[in-house]
Amino acid sequence: MTTNLRTWALASLAAFALGSPACTVVAAAGLGFAISQEFTDNAHSLRLEGSLEETWRATRATLDALSLDPVKTDEKEHVLQAVVRGSQVTAHVRAHDAGETVLSVTAKSYGRYQNELAEDILFRVRDRMKP
Repeated sequence: MTTNLRTWALASLAAFALGSPACTVVAAAGLGFAISQEFTDNAHSLRLEGSLEETWRATRATLDALSLDPVKTDEKEHVLQAVVRGSQVTAHVRAHDAGETVLSVTAKSYGRYQNELAEDILFRVRDRMKP
């Protein structure tokens, strides 16, 4: 009986909270968190031997070759954006250790992640960096 009363009380409290403006703020805050985590959860990453500058140049050259449109760059954040095969591609380059970097790529088209395209770009960059 106590469990049923507790369940009813929680259900009543939830119903009240859903109608209050505070719930809207909490829901919006939760949505913001989900959006900010989207890239890291769906990105494909690869460690590459080479400096940050070498990986940046190889990634830019790869995206330039694959995209019909100009590649957008944010050199301060080391982010590149391009449209490849109709998908919006975002690449992040970051230093990991001395002489090693991490390249993360995500590709999205019509709300769906294009994992094969993201992996293909990673491997193309890796191949471009081989001596």
